[in-house]
Amino acid sequence: MDKKKILLVVLPLLMAAQTGSKAEVISGELLTWDDAVAVMFRANPQNLSSQARKEQYRQKILAAENILYPQAGLTGAYTRTSPAGGYEENYNYGFTASYSLYNPAGRSDIRQSRLDLSQVEQDDILLENKLYYLLRQAFSQLLYAQNSLTLSEQTLQRRQDNAALLRLKYNAGRESRAALLETDALVQSAVWDRDKNLKNVRA
Repeated sequence: MDKKKILLVVLPLLMAAQTGSKAEVISGELLTWDDAVAVMFRANPQNLSSQARKEQYRQKILAAENILYPQAGLTGAYTRTSPAGGYEENYNYGFTASYSLYNPAGRSDIRQSRLDLSQVEQDDILLENKLYYLLRQAFSQLLYAQNSLTLSEQTLQRRQDNAALLRLKYNAGRESRAALLETDALVQSAVWDRDKNLKNVRA
């Protein structure tokens, strides 16, 4: 089923209705299963929010870890003086280094940010499973609706052919009016069934 092609005009609308995504409709194009998954994740607001939160926590972890790393600095200075009869040049260099041996707040921030990131990643797994389920459900509903439409169109065509043949027989006096009316009723029933299935595909 993952390699089936599905109409982009229809499937994203089904996904949008079930996942809250903004449908992306490109008339006449086809989607593979992988394409449909990509569209769904790209448009789903929950997924977008989750990705933003993960990036936020990663940045917080990086910032907190940077505080705990050794800090080093290099300074330099140059002076030139002009006493009577000449000049003097002086160069000064300095190097500083520091390391935070005790920073409970920074380490606590790292632990909390890692816990938050882990929770978001777990929520992502649940969200992914939910979206895959909804997509498969939408895909199955679409295939069922398309198959039902195909069958109803074939049924309508057969009944129209039968009605045309029976009308010829009726005009030739070889069939009763009751049979003609019954055949016409079957055609109308097939039309109704076809229109209902067409509406289900477009819904």
